[in-house]
Amino acid sequence: MRSYMNSGNCPRCRQQILNFAYSLVNGELSLAAYATGLTFTQRLRLAPGGAPVTFTPPNTFTCLFCRENWEIRDEGRRDLSGGLHLGTTTSPLFSTSVDAATPFTSRALSPAQFSFAGIAPKRSSEVVVVRKESKVMRNNSSATLTRREDFSWARERTVTIEERKATIKGTKGELTLAGLAALGGTLTDEVRSMYAVTSQEKLMRTTSVSAELPPYSAIEIYLEWTLVRELGVGRFTESEGARVEMPFAVDIDLSVEWHSRDAHD
Repeated sequence: MRSYMNSGNCPRCRQQILNFAYSLVNGELSLAAYATGLTFTQRLRLAPGGAPVTFTPPNTFTCLFCRENWEIRDEGRRDLSGGLHLGTTTSPLFSTSVDAATPFTSRALSPAQFSFAGIAPKRSSEVVVVRKESKVMRNNSSATLTRREDFSWARERTVTIEERKATIKGTKGELTLAGLAALGGTLTDEVRSMYAVTSQEKLMRTTSVSAELPPYSAIEIYLEWTLVRELGVGRFTESEGARVEMPFAVDIDLSVEWHSRDAHD
């Protein structure tokens, strides 16, 4: 654990987990493992939000690169480096339950083994509020006036791939996060092609608002811009029967609704 604190690297695969700032903080941390496990402060410093590491009570850490675990065990003594003794367990990224008497063996899967098998036929959509704005229209004259205002907005059309929500079936094998990211890149290209999403393409919407204003009055116009996204699942297969399903979302349309109310200074 002391090497992890000082370097910020996984003790198993040596990939960097903590950035330099975290390493400085952790290097000053005095560890003590009790029967109840690490304290909240120790857990927060050693497995901060956003870092590729998870913590499982009472004192087990999991690297999200290699999926290897290391555990702090309170055995009543410290090693020569001042750190605590580490135990080793393994935890695959994806697995199926097996009999406890049967040794668990898993094969490492490579993204090169998988071929894109298409988009699942069942798809859905969602509407997401992406922008809100308002504007006041005034009539400072003694006559009733009709005001008109044009509103426009544009945003880049995007494809979102949910690699971390991918599932793998039909195998006891495992894919690393890097492997999932590689498949995610393939799916991005396929979805962009299927939905004709070009580079730096923008969705744009314009609406006109007309309102009749009595003398010496004002109204406030409220606009809510929403994004329509189609949700789907990309599928990958490999020769020995493994299947990967990876969710995605693609921007389809931009819409806007408005309402008004009297404005009071």
